[in-house]
Amino acid sequence: MTPAIAIEYQQDFYTWLMHNAQLLRQGQWSKIDVENVAEELESMGRSEKRELVSRLAVLQAHLLKWAYQP
Repeated sequence: MTPAIAIEYQQDFYTWLMHNAQLLRQGQWSKIDVENVAEELESMGRSEKRELVSRLAVLQAHLLKWAYQP
């Protein structure tokens, strides 16, 4: 990871994201900010899982209300 990419990640997330996506598409593996990309993927996975659990809880509450409320 080069210092310029680390600063870019901290200062302009969108630009950093687009830059690393372009590097992935071009197969320039050695230039990718691997540590921060891995961290973002893990964070995205946790966020998606929390969202799914939340939506399932709301769905379950609605189904219980539908089944037991007059």
